[in-house]
Amino acid sequence: MLIRTIFRCITIGSLLVFISCQKDAQTEGTVHTDGVRLKHITKGSDVESLLRPLMQDYTLDHEAFTDVGSYPSPSYRYYYDINWDWNLGNDRVTAYRSLSCSAGMGDESKEEILESAKDFVEIQDERLGKAPYNNVFAIRYTDQKKSDWRCEMYILKVGNHMRNQSITLSGSYGPIYRDDIEALAPSPPDNKMVVTELLKLLEPID
Repeated sequence: MLIRTIFRCITIGSLLVFISCQKDAQTEGTVHTDGVRLKHITKGSDVESLLRPLMQDYTLDHEAFTDVGSYPSPSYRYYYDINWDWNLGNDRVTAYRSLSCSAGMGDESKEEILESAKDFVEIQDERLGKAPYNNVFAIRYTDQKKSDWRCEMYILKVGNHMRNQSITLSGSYGPIYRDDIEALAPSPPDNKMVVTELLKLLEPID
């Protein structure tokens, strides 16, 4: 009787361990399909065509794409940087805008990212945090200036094989920082335009 009881306990224990392992394996293999990710873009001209309202007076100056592997399927390295400048024939001031996108930015939560962004404030936009952009939020410098402004959009990971993604849009002007020169420089885009344009760089998860 005692041997039978011990055997039964061992059997039940083994079964529970097996079920637990099966659940862990299923969890590790789960790919969440709710949310969006970066579109797979590999040319500056394609980005420019998407962001035409944002860059209509700017000229594409430089682009650098790193596209190794088979994004969005693992494994891959995918990020890019694009720069534009603005002059309109005035030799006193030149303005600059830069866009950086990365498909590998850690696995921090929204709360952790906001905690570390000391000089930023979250952009409140009714489209963010709701389907299909339920894994997206955006922040900007608390004090946006023509000489130094920055907006960041974060796309939290949507699958166990993916990391957080990010888009950074920033700008400045030069070469001299004076009130009369600053008056000639273009203003930073407003929050609504930033969100509207940067969302064009995203796509729903298949």
